[in-house]
Amino acid sequence: MVTLFLKGMYCISASFLLIATTGIDGICYALRLLHVPNLLVTQFLLTYRYITVLMAEANDVYQAYSLRAPGEKGVKYKIWGSLLGQLLLRSIDRAGNLYESMLLRGFNGEFTYIRKTRMQDKDYAYLALWLGIFAALFIGIKILVR
Repeated sequence: MVTLFLKGMYCISASFLLIATTGIDGICYALRLLHVPNLLVTQFLLTYRYITVLMAEANDVYQAYSLRAPGEKGVKYKIWGSLLGQLLLRSIDRAGNLYESMLLRGFNGEFTYIRKTRMQDKDYAYLALWLGIFAALFIGIKILVR
């Protein structure tokens, strides 16, 4: 059980490190270089970019509920269906508006990603540093499990 937890935390921290150092555009560019279908890469990029829009809509729906039910602590179970339905309708409407604005700005299903750059010596040193850290963590997990 401990190893599963540690491996999960290891994967999550590696994912956060990848996104923090590379950026979403760089990750999508690398996915395209690995011949991942453009539809999946575009879906990944749009999901990453517009998850904040969905969270803002959810916050607006919750705030509207809390203003209409001032004495309630939390959301009652019988209200969840209508709140989620309202969130779905608002999200669909917002997605339509976003899509129309993307079309007006010339979106045709293709994103331009960052241009190619060669790795420099400092990039290799940074890579070696993180590979060493992850190797030490991996060896530490193996020793801990014994």
